[in-house]
Amino acid sequence: TGLGFPTDLKISGKDIDFEDLKILNYLLPPEAKDPTGHTDLKIKITGEISKETQITSIAPLLDLNAKGEATLRQADIGGIPIEEGKINLQWKDRNLIFSNCFLKIQEEELTFDFAYGNDNSLKGKLLGIVDLYTLRKFTNRYGKLGGKLGLSLVVEGEPNNLSLATNFWLEKPRFNLIELE
Repeated sequence: TGLGFPTDLKISGKDIDFEDLKILNYLLPPEAKDPTGHTDLKIKITGEISKETQITSIAPLLDLNAKGEATLRQADIGGIPIEEGKINLQWKDRNLIFSNCFLKIQEEELTFDFAYGNDNSLKGKLLGIVDLYTLRKFTNRYGKLGGKLGLSLVVEGEPNNLSLATNFWLEKPRFNLIELE
């Protein structure tokens, strides 16, 4: 591992406290900063950076490839209580891929896949059920939402030209103090 040498770096840890991973605050949106809980982590970084490369920013490091897995337990991210979860991540040829991921929030489970290509393309799907109250930290700016949401969402395209396909249902929906039927 180093400039001009092949990189084959493996990073792993068990029962890591999120409070010890302050680097996450650089990657998370403001509402999700300072997560709590524990994770088991496995990451493998491969590739090569030429010995002529001057590392004055993160940009040359983005030419490396990474593959990782994080198992979450009793986490709180942005006020969302996550009982357990699994995130599979791959960074390859400047493409970001999340595959076969799931989050268990209370008694509901969300599964998702997501890819962001180096050509600015997005592709993803989200399936599951969630109590809207658990998302309050992200939704409070729109009002107090309540009820359960069942969702099947597929998204594809570029950020300014997305194609969405969805099926959803709402059980006992509420907006502020208004019950909707």
